[in-house]
Amino acid sequence: MKLDTLPNATDLISTTNGLFQTGGVIGTLIMPWIADKWGRKWGCAVPCMLLIISGAVMTGSVNIGMFLAFRFFSGAGSFMILAVVPILMNEIVPVSLRGALVDIHGVMLVLGYTIQGWQSRTLADAATHGLPVGFGFFFWNGGANTWRPPMALTMVWPLILLVGLPFLPESPRWLCMQGRDAEAEQILIKLHSDPRDPENVVAAAEFYQIQKQMQIDRTLGSSWLHIIRKPSYRKRALLAIGTCGIVQCSGVLVINNYGPTLYKDLGFSPVQQLLYPAAWLTFAWGMNALAMLLVDRFPRPKYMAFGVLGCMSTLIVEAALVATYLGTSNKSALLACVAMLIVFQVFYALCLDGTQFSYLGEVFPTHIRAKGICLGVAMISLMNIMWLQSAPIAFINIGWKF
Repeated sequence: MKLDTLPNATDLISTTNGLFQTGGVIGTLIMPWIADKWGRKWGCAVPCMLLIISGAVMTGSVNIGMFLAFRFFSGAGSFMILAVVPILMNEIVPVSLRGALVDIHGVMLVLGYTIQGWQSRTLADAATHGLPVGFGFFFWNGGANTWRPPMALTMVWPLILLVGLPFLPESPRWLCMQGRDAEAEQILIKLHSDPRDPENVVAAAEFYQIQKQMQIDRTLGSSWLHIIRKPSYRKRALLAIGTCGIVQCSGVLVINNYGPTLYKDLGFSPVQQLLYPAAWLTFAWGMNALAMLLVDRFPRPKYMAFGVLGCMSTLIVEAALVATYLGTSNKSALLACVAMLIVFQVFYALCLDGTQFSYLGEVFPTHIRAKGICLGVAMISLMNIMWLQSAPIAFINIGWKF
């Protein structure tokens, strides 16, 4: 759409990000109603359909208004799926392996970012400016429409999930909450199928525990008002909001979304501006995978606190390096700036990225789990609005101090 010559180009970049995140907040707060009323699988299906439709319209957009309108729905679908998947995962995985298995959510999330990093840069930025997108598409001379193919690829993954949903199990806990005990028992038998347990003793024991717990949970209030009024629920809600808010204030949002801008300011070439963010995301994916081996070995709060401290320390060093050497010809110092961003991922990906989702699922009982996790994810989206809306303007006005 090639609007980089307009005087409001910076505002347009902020708007594309802002609408996406605003859609995320609203969509996430709607998700508990879908997941609690229709089931966790329908909670996955609805955002998949939203993402496919919005992706198709944005790919075919002929003007920025059309793109921006469906950017909102794309954000809603993206954050709805971000919230509902860990709800389902927390309710079907064994308790002893919950941290490691739910961390797969973080691994696959970063894998998506990594694929995007190698094929395309921030698509909204590219669509707004009509620029070559990403490391892969940077070398393809497709003119002003270079951003459309990678945008079209965003429809593939929700389509795969939508097609695969009939083959996935529903949450046994949700089924028991609805009084569908026989279905829940059959799913647990399949999940715990083991030749060493022909009598399905493990499945029967878990089914008994779930059944008894759900009998109690069905008698308890689960509305938003109950969460606000009941002190123990309110404390859990504040923990979810605070945890996700602190994690997003680590600095990861600006580094991830504006990586090319950061490397451009450091004086690197156009190819390096796209190569370094892609490599950064690839490293993050590896660290997230490694986190699966560590997350269940430490208490969640201490593990995440260590990650936040590490992120803060690396960014202090990064800011000092940028303040001292920005605009100089000291290549070693500029490469040290890149290195500190890599070190940042050691702490963020290992300790925070996937861990926050298992922690969210563990602090809420089943009858308010959907609302609790969605509160945390809504906070992620709100932090995205705050940081990503302000970043382009902050880069221009205060530079490294941001």
